[in-house]
Amino acid sequence: MYTRSVSTVLAVGLLSSAATAASIPPRDSSPGVNIWNMASSKQTFYFCNNAANGDGTADPGFTSGTSGCSNLVTSVAVAPSASTTVALATTFSGRIARSTDTPATWVEVQFQSGGTAYGDVSLEIGCDGAATVGPASGGGSAEVVGFSTPGDIVSAAPSGSTETRADGVKVISAPYSEGKVTNQAAADYLEKAVPGGNKMAYITTTSGTDVTQSSNNQLNVKFY
Repeated sequence: MYTRSVSTVLAVGLLSSAATAASIPPRDSSPGVNIWNMASSKQTFYFCNNAANGDGTADPGFTSGTSGCSNLVTSVAVAPSASTTVALATTFSGRIARSTDTPATWVEVQFQSGGTAYGDVSLEIGCDGAATVGPASGGGSAEVVGFSTPGDIVSAAPSGSTETRADGVKVISAPYSEGKVTNQAAADYLEKAVPGGNKMAYITTTSGTDVTQSSNNQLNVKFY
């Protein structure tokens, strides 16, 4: 979740906003994301670090109606049905998205020097498609959070729940911000359309959403 009273992922520890990344395989137990493009066309994924992190708070450097990525660390283009690995610093705490514009689906991740990585999927800032995150092989819980279906979640959205993003892409509007529902049609639709609703992705809540955990600082992320 992106608000300043944030999810477990974004609220653990005080992290620097500086980070480095590269599209190279991480060493065993070093932080990294294996990212899959499950779509039928090429997608670019943006790794955006938070502007600041604190005890129970996080500032993603985001203001509604502006760019959703003011602290871009790296980006990677992935061909359809292909994957790549992005190595990240243990200081990385932020999100992965298909666009630097909003609304968008956010996969929120955090890495720690002790070897534990966390991940969740947030739709509070809107939705431009399905995504999942789970631990890489050999580490942590086997739980994968987020959702992979329905594949037509955006195109099937009802009137009043969608908008056209600055880059021309049709997306589902942000349903929730700063403790209140901002688009009731979007909130109602996402809570029903996402299997498991708020349990599997942050939609209209600040608690009760599952967060995945990996003990080897490596996560698998899939965008559909």
